[in-house]
Amino acid sequence: MREQIGRYEIRREIGRGGMATVYLAYDPRFQRQVAIKVLPRQFTHDPRYLARFEQEAQLIAKLEHPAIVPVYDFGEHEDAPYLVMRYMAGGSLRERLQGEPLTLEQTSAIMERLAPALDKAHQVGIVHRDIKPANILFDEDGNLYLADFGLARLADASKSMTMVGTPAYMSPEQVKRTGKIDGRADIYALGVVLFELLTGKEPYPAEDNMQKMMAHVLEPVPDLLEANPDLPISAQGIIDRTMAKDREERFRSARELAQAVRALLAPITGVETIFAAQVVKPSGADPGPVGNKIPSKNRVGVEHEPAADTKFPPKNASLGETWVRPIDGMVMVYVPEGSFPMGSDEGRDDEKPVHQVSLDAYWIDRTVVTNGQFATFIKATEYKTTAEGRGGSYGYTDNKKWEYIKGASWRYPRGPGSDLKGLEDHPVVHVSWEDAIAYCEWAGARLPTEAEWEYAARGPGGNKYPWGEKKPDCELAQFSKCGSQTVPVDSLPKGASWVEALNMAGNVWEWVNDWYATDYYAKSPGHNPQGPGSGSYKVLRGGSWLDNENGLRSAYRFDGGPGIRGGTVGFRCAVSPGR
Repeated sequence: MREQIGRYEIRREIGRGGMATVYLAYDPRFQRQVAIKVLPRQFTHDPRYLARFEQEAQLIAKLEHPAIVPVYDFGEHEDAPYLVMRYMAGGSLRERLQGEPLTLEQTSAIMERLAPALDKAHQVGIVHRDIKPANILFDEDGNLYLADFGLARLADASKSMTMVGTPAYMSPEQVKRTGKIDGRADIYALGVVLFELLTGKEPYPAEDNMQKMMAHVLEPVPDLLEANPDLPISAQGIIDRTMAKDREERFRSARELAQAVRALLAPITGVETIFAAQVVKPSGADPGPVGNKIPSKNRVGVEHEPAADTKFPPKNASLGETWVRPIDGMVMVYVPEGSFPMGSDEGRDDEKPVHQVSLDAYWIDRTVVTNGQFATFIKATEYKTTAEGRGGSYGYTDNKKWEYIKGASWRYPRGPGSDLKGLEDHPVVHVSWEDAIAYCEWAGARLPTEAEWEYAARGPGGNKYPWGEKKPDCELAQFSKCGSQTVPVDSLPKGASWVEALNMAGNVWEWVNDWYATDYYAKSPGHNPQGPGSGSYKVLRGGSWLDNENGLRSAYRFDGGPGIRGGTVGFRCAVSPGR
């Protein structure tokens, strides 16, 4: 006589794991194949468990979405609880992954399919707790489904299990068992799956499960681009946020994550390689001033030399006045309060609509921070940059190929064996947004907002470039037509902006404080806008030596994850008067 579970005729065992044994079965009532997941008998040792199981099973059975494997039935067989589900004949994503990365298009399609299903479950209070490729199944037509919703939750109802989930995909809070587990644990696990789809590798390979679990708690967010250098640079920002140790920093929904992945497919102007710079002193160039020195020929107006106890610039100043920051010798220029038309009608959609913005007065660094100044910061704080912590950064190799360079950092711009000799007055590069924030805070300042940066560059009339409307040339900016390297930060005074800020077009991209959103201008406040409250990427402005004329426009916006670093990105700081 054929073995049965309830009315279901068992055909064969098709899977076995820590939380269930799975059988292919036949339902004679509806004449269809089904999958039956039988949970361990020890779950029923607690007399309250069966009541909890029935309650949870009813909730899971009501969860309906086109990308969720439906639950048909549930019950108990020989003291073992079971769930009856649709049989997925196409196998699992785990079976289809062969240690090779998927394309961005394939990965984005998977995220787009699964995200609404996961969000639907979270909306009704169901947390999956075990998102992994083995629980992502295909039907016979190749459509993707999330399976085993609530199975981990059912298992968790039993005190016989001390930990629920799969070690390679568990969120830090699941490992530590601190606080109530919510949907953000699933977002984290989906980020681990995303890393695996894009690289073909687990983010934290280890010999045993305990090592894997502790890596989620103790190890830094993995370096996506080291595992797959062919990915867009901004992909790292998605992983940084999705796999953040602090769940408050993660995406708020799976749909938001999917949208960020889809954005990686959007075409970008010639700036996709902006994070790849070879910082080389031009042959035969005058070494110029070293370290923190600013040549007097570039100082304008009245300069406020700091008194011994003066840490912040004066509250009252006028256009053309400057102030020297005591801690690093940076000259700051005063930007009076005013308004300007922010954005551009001739640019990309993220520059529209043009909208009037007013700002309070502030001070901004005349130049980007130099290698010499950054060295002073490192010596004073012993700070370790993102590139140093992760073991490398991105740049062009000697064969002009853009790739991840092990050992590259602000100190070794082209990797081990390179140095900063002759580059003390060049922009510091290979710095992430986090590094820029750390420096500015040490200096008693902050990163400028996106609006502050654009106003300092364009002025009240909304100039196309910092110097006006004239087409860029090599006396105005260091860009793609002028050589493949950075130049000293005090170079090209003819390209100064209306407040005498230098190199706000070309040389290096500059981090600003704001999160990036393509549609922010449509809802931006008119006074002192601070950018979106959250996001996946931070804004960069100004273009670099690698970019064309379009990238040098003062309204042009680019974005990168806070942890991204590379050879064409630097920063300058700002501060409010009297701060």
